[in-house]
Amino acid sequence: MRRILLCWLLLCLGGLVYAQAPSFPLLYPGLQYQVVREGDQPWAIFVLKVKRDHPEYHLVSTLAQEHIFGLATVVEQAKSVPAELGTPIAAVNGDWFELPAGPYQGDLINLFIHRGQLVSLPTVGDAFWIDPKGQPQLAHVTTDLQVTWPDGTHTALGLDGPRKDETAVLYTPVLGPSTHAIGGRELVLERDGDSPWLPLKIGQRLTARVRAVREQGDTPLTPEIMVLSLGPQLLPSLPKINAGDRLELTVSSTPDLSEVELAIGGKPIILTDGKIPDFGPGEQPRHPRTAIGWNSTDFFFIVVDGRRTAWSAGMTIPELAALAQRLGCTNAINLDGGGSSTLWLNDAVMNLPSDGKPRSVGNALVLVKR
Repeated sequence: MRRILLCWLLLCLGGLVYAQAPSFPLLYPGLQYQVVREGDQPWAIFVLKVKRDHPEYHLVSTLAQEHIFGLATVVEQAKSVPAELGTPIAAVNGDWFELPAGPYQGDLINLFIHRGQLVSLPTVGDAFWIDPKGQPQLAHVTTDLQVTWPDGTHTALGLDGPRKDETAVLYTPVLGPSTHAIGGRELVLERDGDSPWLPLKIGQRLTARVRAVREQGDTPLTPEIMVLSLGPQLLPSLPKINAGDRLELTVSSTPDLSEVELAIGGKPIILTDGKIPDFGPGEQPRHPRTAIGWNSTDFFFIVVDGRRTAWSAGMTIPELAALAQRLGCTNAINLDGGGSSTLWLNDAVMNLPSDGKPRSVGNALVLVKR
């Protein structure tokens, strides 16, 4: 109730119904915030606008509890940002993740590069990232993670997620305490010589030595090793590997995301160079939404409440794209929505999450002040 009253107060003080791009009240130098009421649905829209050239503000990512296994609210994740990265000012939820309780709860669905470390490979493929020159980018991203065996043959690998009986997955310490894989064969890998090693990064070519071969799953993960888990149906097609053998691991992406410190997946891209794509004839349901967008001068954190009768109906993807365009974005991507949609600002959750409280999520985007 207290949060609802706060939101209605903000609407009275700072919100407006508009058909054109709104005027954004100044919150701090380089930082503007607006709560907007729009449409007959109705919609409750929360927008943070950040000057891209302001020297004190930077975007960083967070990973719940610093492991894939584990969830935390946007509030908890923002407050966990290391002091050396800056003071957290604002945050929104990030990518989709495995929500139901189970062995891989927290597993991220799409690409995630967290402080330079490759944490998750893309499923849908759309992603937002900051390039090495500090410029925001959006594109469909594909990745190639593979192992080269001693006989020169190759096998494609998944990363830090569920392993099927017919697939192979590379597990790194960022996953959690153990692989959670069932059955198959697991190769415990250690660094070989001066080869690049952990944290895993795009653009690397790593040489690994097999420390041990385990004929069961759920191998413990420690900071200095990786584990290559091989499904039982895949084993007959693979060469015999023994302790002491050397393997080569390579990871690349298209576009090339080498040296990228922050990348986060979403779906779909809703605005490119000022144009809204064709989303096709499929059903377009309304849900709470979160998006990040930008133009040549500003970043935008956008959250739209939903699933609350008389408060906010939520938006379809085309409606969200039109909103981002009206706000002044030239490029934008839809992030996880529904009960995950959260905007945290100045130590308070500004919107009304549809679960009735902030949901624990897998990752987040945080604005910090240095």
